[in-house]
Amino acid sequence: MQHILSLKKPYLGVLVSFLLLFSLFFIAKHNTIQFNSSAFVSAITLDFAVTIPLIYLFLTRQSNIPKTTVVPLFILGLVLASYCLPQEQQSLLNSIKKWGIPIVEISVFTFIIIKVRNLIIQFKKSKEQSQDFFDALKIASKQLLPSTAANLFAMEIAVFYYGIFKWKSQKLKLNEFSYHKNSGTPTLLGALIFVIAIETVAIHLLVVNTAPIIAYILLALSIYSAFQILGFLKSLFYRPILITKQRIYLKYGILSETSINTNNIENVDYFTKDIDKEKNTTLIKLSPLGSLEGHNIIIHLKKEQTLNGLYGSKKQFQSIVLHLDDKTSFKQEIESLITQD
Repeated sequence: MQHILSLKKPYLGVLVSFLLLFSLFFIAKHNTIQFNSSAFVSAITLDFAVTIPLIYLFLTRQSNIPKTTVVPLFILGLVLASYCLPQEQQSLLNSIKKWGIPIVEISVFTFIIIKVRNLIIQFKKSKEQSQDFFDALKIASKQLLPSTAANLFAMEIAVFYYGIFKWKSQKLKLNEFSYHKNSGTPTLLGALIFVIAIETVAIHLLVVNTAPIIAYILLALSIYSAFQILGFLKSLFYRPILITKQRIYLKYGILSETSINTNNIENVDYFTKDIDKEKNTTLIKLSPLGSLEGHNIIIHLKKEQTLNGLYGSKKQFQSIVLHLDDKTSFKQEIESLITQD
């Protein structure tokens, strides 16, 4: 009981709604004598289809839980009602299935269209404040979707944007620094895409005659994986590290990023040694590729900072190592800002 009460209020509302749903199912299933009353059957049917979904919406109205999650609850209620009510007394239930489900489908479709339209509007506003596509997309997404869903949505859109639509070369500004030119990561990811392509063709030809459905599923998954890796790869070219007067924006494509206040920087130095995570648990790499990616710069902070990774993952650190194509200019630029502070 203590564990249930310790749940956050929105999730407690979800739990209460499902308890009501299955309690109603149990009552209806074990009180067959009451089915002689048409009023009782109608009340049970409306509770399954209307009352409990409305309770769910009321209990989760001020939370970040998407309102569209009421749809699975509504469908589940109809399924349970179909199972526990006698077939000869499901006329009201059949009417709800006939008219209610199409109405719900239209409502969800309309809701999605409105959300997408608002997302486009918010993105255009955010784009005026940020020249970085991924940053603008995350800002717009978080204003319209729950945090976790926003991170997933922004990442998936960014993968295909950089992988398919972004091809024009980008000239670096004076305060921007690249990290892919002298790195082996682009070659590594490019080779991985090539390997996926070769294996995909080989496996598809091997399986397509015996299990065509599985062959095409594997083909689709392989193509999707290749596009994802391509998006990750090309984002390294278009998301340079940025230095401003107040903040340092460290980015590794769309794979990881953090922004550091210049007041929080203890010092910056050249660094190429291997990382011993057991001895220094607060030291991490900007690149999520670990030992596959080299590094030549280390930044020590006064206070711990958060590194944001793939799909909303987070890591705490107080020192971070990274690779820069022009490590000398980067170090000098940061040291000049530290001196000014």
